[in-house]
Amino acid sequence: MTQELLRDDSLPYREYVQRPGEILDYAFEWSEFLSLRWLPGVNFAANSTIRPVNQTGFQYKATTGGYSSKFEPKWPTRLGDTVLDGSVVWTAVAIDTTSLQSTISVSAWTADAGLTVPTTSLTGTNATGFVSVASQTADGDYYVRNTITLANSIQKIGLLLIRVRAGKL
Repeated sequence: MTQELLRDDSLPYREYVQRPGEILDYAFEWSEFLSLRWLPGVNFAANSTIRPVNQTGFQYKATTGGYSSKFEPKWPTRLGDTVLDGSVVWTAVAIDTTSLQSTISVSAWTADAGLTVPTTSLTGTNATGFVSVASQTADGDYYVRNTITLANSIQKIGLLLIRVRAGKL
């Protein structure tokens, strides 16, 4: 099994402040990190499905395969509309899992001592964990990790930095 750790822009990393004794919920929406994205000068096969660099609320299916342009097209924002991109014809379709590198099969949460994640859930590409900070936890920085295992056995890790502060936030 391959494991990929983050701290770059390719995987989720967030920082929060939380008081001792609090239980707060946090979530990682993994779809943007798992999306197959448009790239310039790529030979896309017919029926390939991608998402644009900037979200439009749609994914796009290559109804005619070919090479993409050097510049990203102006994506249509109505279902069924098309755009010519180099020699590729893209059609706007509803977002589903066909534009993902892989789907998530397992989501596991772990936390540094002093923090626990008593309740978790996974719905599609949204992993949620409730993080509890013990009332006696000292001020400091603590990490919570969300490790997902994809259907292709690759693991990715999202990281939360919880800054525990007993005083005013």
